[in-house]
Amino acid sequence: MTDLVNQARSKLAEADSAYAKMDYASAVQTLLAAHQTAEQAAQQGPTQTTTTGQTTAQPPAAPESAILYLVVGVVVGLVVGIAVAMFLKRTQKSK
Repeated sequence: MTDLVNQARSKLAEADSAYAKMDYASAVQTLLAAHQTAEQAAQQGPTQTTTTGQTTAQPPAAPESAILYLVVGVVVGLVVGIAVAMFLKRTQKSK
């Protein structure tokens, strides 16, 4: 499970980097991949192996809807960015 969580975090970092570079399509694809990886980790259950080899239950780290909010935020940012670009383009043409 820890490997899956680390993979999901890595993919989120990749998505953040792609979003910062304005590569929104790649960012959304990477976010969806991170979401799938996080779901796999959640299905395995929140457990942790102690140094003595015993497995103990862990509380969930974050609600599953957090990734949904992240995806919605990226999409809203994309729509707002396109709207602002179109507005600026029209104002330049009218000058």
